[in-house]
Amino acid sequence: MYLKNNDNDYCLLNRGIAHYRLNHYKRALKDFQKVVSENKKFDSYLSLVFDYLASVLLRFNQKAEALKYLNLACRSSSPSIQSLYNRATLLVELKEYKKAVKDLNRAIRTVPTEPLFFELRGNILVNHLNQTKKGLRDLKISEELNY
Repeated sequence: MYLKNNDNDYCLLNRGIAHYRLNHYKRALKDFQKVVSENKKFDSYLSLVFDYLASVLLRFNQKAEALKYLNLACRSSSPSIQSLYNRATLLVELKEYKKAVKDLNRAIRTVPTEPLFFELRGNILVNHLNQTKKGLRDLKISEELNY
């Protein structure tokens, strides 16, 4: 992980993750924000912090701010699958269906065996983008992968 050569940064990151898992979202938010403020140089590992930050912000219904961090998490050439899925889910809530499909396409190219990606994309295509045949194909693939 790039984080400054400072053990305190690793401590804050891990403590933030622990707070998140214990549903102590305000504490987690504080730790993650401190890690980000002290590590301005982006690298792919910092995207983990951005993803957690977005998840915490969503708990407080701060969708615009969460999207900002998910965008940062997804900007690397190989973003985490979780970041892509989380952003796609948020984009659906924000009615940005075409952008959500783009994220799901990237996720499916990386992990073509994950049924959740096909299910979400299928639902978007059928219910929001009037691409019923493509959507039904995705839903069928999702069903087949679930077995």
